[in-house]
Amino acid sequence: MVEIEQIDSFKIVKKLGQGSYGLVFEVLDAHDQPRALKLETTPQKPSSQLRNEYEAYVDFSECKGIANIYAFGVYDNYFYLVMDLLGPSLQDKFEEQGKKFSSKTIYMIGISILRLLETTQKCNRIFRDIKPENILIGRDSPEILYLTDLGMSVYFRDPLTKRHKPFSNNKSLTGTARYASLNTHSGYEQSRRDDLECLGYTLIYFFKAELPWMGLREGNTRAKHKKIGDLKRKTQLEVLCDNIPAKKYLIKYMKYVRKLEFDEKPNYEYLISLFKSALKSINQKNDLAFDWIPREYREEVRRRQKSLWKKIKEKLSNICLK
Repeated sequence: MVEIEQIDSFKIVKKLGQGSYGLVFEVLDAHDQPRALKLETTPQKPSSQLRNEYEAYVDFSECKGIANIYAFGVYDNYFYLVMDLLGPSLQDKFEEQGKKFSSKTIYMIGISILRLLETTQKCNRIFRDIKPENILIGRDSPEILYLTDLGMSVYFRDPLTKRHKPFSNNKSLTGTARYASLNTHSGYEQSRRDDLECLGYTLIYFFKAELPWMGLREGNTRAKHKKIGDLKRKTQLEVLCDNIPAKKYLIKYMKYVRKLEFDEKPNYEYLISLFKSALKSINQKNDLAFDWIPREYREEVRRRQKSLWKKIKEKLSNICLK
């Protein structure tokens, strides 16, 4: 593609990166507000991954932890999507900090993403590609985590009837093999349980800075995916979680999500309670004072969260009175 200076009313500031199906730019809108713009690098077609991502953002529009969208359109026969400009990914921060997060931060990441999944899955969708690169930090609110890159998101049940999609198999692996669930490796249709297992592997990666199946080499992608899946099955959870602080709670989490049935609704409160118990056992609490938040701002974060919870409680009280 040729050098681009402006897309419709959005002025290009700089290129931020490139994904599997498009470019990402920082842009300024007509009011000079910074936004992020994704531009698909293949001409528009009905099966566009960016169109699917746009539809997912629309479905998730009421969810905290999902970016707001401002425009979706066509530029020179290519789809583009404009959304909130967010901060760095957890993978960026992990590498910036020498691939070392505190146990407190990792368990708080787990709680934050579980709450987000509980909310978003009420919108009838699953993500299918949860990984450190797809979890971003809020630009102005670094205590808020965002799930991004929703191009692989699909409905796990009908939005109108709420009927769960039927089980099927012989599916190719969708997502990232490193964090994919055992059922995904087996070729099963994904559902809510698989997002939760992806999150589990993501947390273990943050604890250990590696996973046993990283760096495997095979002649082709299918063979590599099979080898990763085989090693995941062979690796006992006790070994996988060895030397992780409060590991018994993470092991309980992994055992629970692996035992979920295809159409079973996860007990999110139980899973959150496991990570809260893990925090308590290491004398920490879920105060959202993540490692990347400077100490001088942590008290401000706590005040902001207290104010937010007060508003939520007031809103719930008003709903109950109606």
